[in-house]
Amino acid sequence: STDIEYYIHHITPILKTDSRWIIYKEPEPDKTYVIGADAAEGLARSNFSTAVIIDRSTAECVALLKKKIDPSVLGQEMVKMGMKYNNALLAPELNNHGHTVVRELRSAGYRNIYKIKNKLGESKYGFTTNAQTKPLLADLMNDFLKDKLFDSLPEEIVSDLQGYSEEADKDITLYRNKLLKSSGDNNHFDALMAFMIAQYVRQTKK
Repeated sequence: STDIEYYIHHITPILKTDSRWIIYKEPEPDKTYVIGADAAEGLARSNFSTAVIIDRSTAECVALLKKKIDPSVLGQEMVKMGMKYNNALLAPELNNHGHTVVRELRSAGYRNIYKIKNKLGESKYGFTTNAQTKPLLADLMNDFLKDKLFDSLPEEIVSDLQGYSEEADKDITLYRNKLLKSSGDNNHFDALMAFMIAQYVRQTKK
C-alpha cells in the first residue's frame, strides 16, 4: 500500500553496529526508553529473536537486535542495553520462550520490567499477546502507517511490513486480520512484533 511505500523510501540510516545490535541513535541522558522483545528458540530452523529499543518521547526506533539466539542470551542482551539506555523499561513477550527471558531479567536483578495484571489481579512480568491485546497492536500499526508517525523506519521493520502486506494483497484490513491470527511462535515478522510491543507499552505505561 502507499502507506508502506512511504517507508520503503525512508529507511533509518545505521549509526553503527555493536556486537549483536544495530544502533540508530545513542542514548541521550535526559531521555527514557522502552525495549520490546519477541523471543524464539535460538535453533537454526527457528525464527529470529528480536528486540527493539524506542525513544519514549518520539516513539522512534533507536536500536534493534535480530539474531538466532537462545532466549537466555536475549535476556542478557536486554539487560545490557536496558542499562545503557537509561534503565529502559523492558517488555518481553510472554510466549513459550518469553518466560526464560523474564527469568534472566529477574535473576540479573533488573527492576524496570513491564508488568500486567491477570484476571485474578496478580501482577505478571512481561507482555502477553492475546485476544485482547492483539487487536490493539494491529490498530496501533494501522494508525502509524496511515499517519506516517515516523520520519523513517529500520530496514528490518520495513521488510516485515512489506512481506506481510504483499501476502495480504496490500489490503490493510486483511493485513490486520493476519496479525491477529498469528501465534507467538509462528510469525515471520519478528522485528515488527517487538516494535509493536514497545509502541503499545509506550502508550499504556506512564
